[in-house]
Amino acid sequence: MTATERRQQLITQLEQSASPITATQLARQYHVTRQIIVSDIALLRAAGHDILATTRGYLLNRHTPSASARYRAKIAFQHTAAEMEAEMRTILTYGGHIETLEVEHPVYGMITVNLNIRTLAELEAFLAQFQKRNTELLSSLTNGIHLHQISCDNNNQFEAMLQALEQLNILLK
Repeated sequence: MTATERRQQLITQLEQSASPITATQLARQYHVTRQIIVSDIALLRAAGHDILATTRGYLLNRHTPSASARYRAKIAFQHTAAEMEAEMRTILTYGGHIETLEVEHPVYGMITVNLNIRTLAELEAFLAQFQKRNTELLSSLTNGIHLHQISCDNNNQFEAMLQALEQLNILLK
């Protein structure tokens, strides 16, 4: 199989997948290294394919009417690493979808990460990876200050979530 054929198959596979696929899974499937898959994804993005890299793998960004009809907002937070789980659980418990995380780096500018966490099970997987790798929060670069792009089904759901987050005293004011 040529590199061009592999990249075409990658796009087809991402179009057909409802869940993220890791670079390691793809590398095993195509009998190449993980780095080759990362390079393939970079070339596919450069060719105009909207591929998200989430904490659980690659996902084709589908711009569907149902996704665009959701209520979306950015919320500013400031908290410690110990409060991260409570923040994310609260968002999910109130029906929120944690789309992105943003921090403003003094040299690189705005750094945006696609989290795409929709369920408590996805949160558990994220936390397990975080703990397994003993990783530091990106917000440690900014004294705990960060933004999340969050979507909900409607504004009422968002307001209830916001009130619960205010009670945690982690919103940046």
